[in-house]
Amino acid sequence: IHSIPQLTNGQKLKDEGIPGLYGPAAFDLAWTQPMHMALRKLNGILPDTDKNLAAKDLVIKYARDPENASIFNYASMLHNTHFFFDGLNSTGSPVTPSRKLVDEISNSFGSYDDFRIDFLTTANSMFGPGFVWLVRLSEPNMGATQKVFKVLSTYCAGTPYAGAHYRQQPVDMNTQAVRDAVERKLSSEEFRRQHTIQNTVGYAGKHSQQPGRVSKGGVEVTPVLCVSTWEHAYLMKFGVDGKRGYLKEFWHNINWDVVEHRCGFEVERQLSSDWMQRATA
Repeated sequence: IHSIPQLTNGQKLKDEGIPGLYGPAAFDLAWTQPMHMALRKLNGILPDTDKNLAAKDLVIKYARDPENASIFNYASMLHNTHFFFDGLNSTGSPVTPSRKLVDEISNSFGSYDDFRIDFLTTANSMFGPGFVWLVRLSEPNMGATQKVFKVLSTYCAGTPYAGAHYRQQPVDMNTQAVRDAVERKLSSEEFRRQHTIQNTVGYAGKHSQQPGRVSKGGVEVTPVLCVSTWEHAYLMKFGVDGKRGYLKEFWHNINWDVVEHRCGFEVERQLSSDWMQRATA
């Protein structure tokens, strides 16, 4: 039987939340209740032969099985939600990215600030629930390969993992109307994010299953950071129209040590005080 994964300082989070991002009641709505619900549903339908599989392994196994879509959905929500919360800073002290991470991010996006804008704009532009990810992958470069970072969106319970490519669900078709974009006063950058790839959520439909397609065009990716855009992640504290404020507070509460560990970096602290102040502004 699966159980809810433990978070660092889990009891403190339940009692105090995360300053600026979650109070205790908001944390309960964003973490405890959804995790208990998904876990209860998953354990109720999971075959005995799969009881010992990790949530991520269940996601990969059932991504191509439409008759067991519920197993995929609940397992993916458990994994994605834990990945999101596990990347938050629960220590109460600011955690900033190392110079090594900043340099690699800058090489991929032009600058650290460009990455921040890219990531948060993508999340704010999502017209529906899901997750936005920072992923690391290898790309060819002058006959060799180099590690680069990309921003990736998944809708609902979609997953970034290449092994579950049928259920990546990268873009919601409901966000594609030009007139709607004008009425919502989206910037050209926000509209571009919603218009590049089209995909209807779910297993059926011409956009939902793309045979032979794996994440990012067939490349294995390593997720290192994600943010939830599900309304229960921000509704209680920030309100129905509060996603932008929620994302701002999320950015101030990222645990960059966890991100660097997921990248395989040794944590380095070589930032100047001027840069640290700018990065957390």
